[in-house]
Amino acid sequence: MIAISRRLESTLRGSDIIGRLGGDEFVVLLQKIHSIDDAIYVAKRINKALKEPFNLEEHQLFTSASIGIAQGTSHYDNADELLRNADIAMYSAKAQGREGDYIIFDREMYEQVSEKLQMEIELRQALELHEFQLYYQPLICLTSGMLIGFEALVRWFSPKRGIVSPGVFIPIAEEMGLIVPLGHWILQEATTQLLHWRRAYPFAAALKMSVNLSIPQLQSPGFLTCLDEILQQQQWDGQGLQLEITESIFMEDLEGLLSLLQAIKQRGVELALDDFGTGYSCLSYLHRFPLDHLKIDRAFVSCIGQGGEQSEIAAMVINLAQQLGMTAIAEGIEHSHQRDHLQRLGATSAQGYWFAKPLNAEAAEQLLLHPLPWLEQVEVA
Repeated sequence: MIAISRRLESTLRGSDIIGRLGGDEFVVLLQKIHSIDDAIYVAKRINKALKEPFNLEEHQLFTSASIGIAQGTSHYDNADELLRNADIAMYSAKAQGREGDYIIFDREMYEQVSEKLQMEIELRQALELHEFQLYYQPLICLTSGMLIGFEALVRWFSPKRGIVSPGVFIPIAEEMGLIVPLGHWILQEATTQLLHWRRAYPFAAALKMSVNLSIPQLQSPGFLTCLDEILQQQQWDGQGLQLEITESIFMEDLEGLLSLLQAIKQRGVELALDDFGTGYSCLSYLHRFPLDHLKIDRAFVSCIGQGGEQSEIAAMVINLAQQLGMTAIAEGIEHSHQRDHLQRLGATSAQGYWFAKPLNAEAAEQLLLHPLPWLEQVEVA
């Protein structure tokens, strides 16, 4: 940090002031500047200086900086507000993910940060006030046309915001660490609902329930304990529960992951790899892990044309699953020709709006009691 401080000082004028806030953060006060262009010029000089390597014994170290710029005006009541806005701009520059980037603070940036902070507060309250609710998307067997299970999907019914998309609140919940208790609640709620249906209706004794796991939830020290508690409370051997993970998990500790997944399998729970083919390529590791299902991402399903065009990737995933002793599950089916073609390719089961949208527990139970005639709709090649 001393070497970095000295290099930063070398880029400044005698009238400028530099200080270290703590950690790897520094603040620079530029005096006697005529416009924002002067601040940008200094930011570029800093980044240029930091790109030069630092010599440490026989090694060269490289660094870069994310810079936030806030322009002092008469609108500020005190220095803390100016520093806060520079900090907001700096974190925005970091979020861009580009080395040596700088961003100038604006009002919209402040409003976005304020909105995010407010949503974090509301998310914490939402879990305590039971504002989350599970919806269930039907899983259909493509061979028989029968309803064989559901995928549990969380929805947030906010009194202030209405229905909030998971695409909005899940990333924030992951960032603030709330995804672990939320994931525990989802798993508990979904398994309770599954066992209620299986015990209430003898014909649903083999019904399955699929639950998505986030990486932080799976890696949390208490995950297996949480799973064991749920199984013990329900006096259940785990048969019919399917946990979904994404490819990005393979970027973590592979040996530790293998041990964890094997422990999950020992509890009678099935494992599925979700969104296969859209993220980190894990083909070299796939055969090592105790997976039961590969889920064909909706991106590869949506492009299948009326005559089966553009289905090469879907066919590859299905063939790979078969070679590895797994089943292939298709997501996002919205047209009958997609269903028919995937069935001919060998996909075993599917879900999507063509069958049904995600349903609340009451509507899902009615569908269970009065299933649609999917069997008659399936066209066997």
